[in-house]
Amino acid sequence: MIEIISATYGDASVTSISGSRVDVKSQVSSQISTDGQTLVINVSPANIGVTDPAPQKTKSLIVSFRVNGEQTSRTTYDGSTFAVSAPSYVPKTPAGYVLSLIGDVWTNGATALSVFLYFFSISLAYHLGGVAMGAAATLMPFSTFWFFAPLLFVISAFNGEVYWVPVRPVIMMGGRRRRR
Repeated sequence: MIEIISATYGDASVTSISGSRVDVKSQVSSQISTDGQTLVINVSPANIGVTDPAPQKTKSLIVSFRVNGEQTSRTTYDGSTFAVSAPSYVPKTPAGYVLSLIGDVWTNGATALSVFLYFFSISLAYHLGGVAMGAAATLMPFSTFWFFAPLLFVISAFNGEVYWVPVRPVIMMGGRRRRR
């Protein structure tokens, strides 16, 4: 929603209301669309609805306004178009907050999964292919990391060395690691 705080029109070299600069807040406010979302004015005395306050001088329209609660100010000179559009603002309901949270979790969860798979691929490349393959996996672009696990499996299968690192249980006793 657009709300006009102040609007003046007149001599561009003057910023305060005087004989050569007039208050046009009501004229500018009347040109906001009926839904309160847009305001477009081709800046000239006739379009604003006033007589020329500073004949033979460069004139400007200075408007301070709020768009969806955010305040700003803009200066537009004669012959130019002053245009403001308010993006639609939908206040959040409890359901809106839940859907927003689900979207955040989904987006961040997908990023976390991608990062996990990337580092898993580097680890797998290092364990199955050595330092050179681990370094190659680290330096490859992020979009190609899915390729390493199947590639290393096929390479090790053709070499007759299909193996997976066995998992040994680790027991924590008194703050020290002990292997069974």
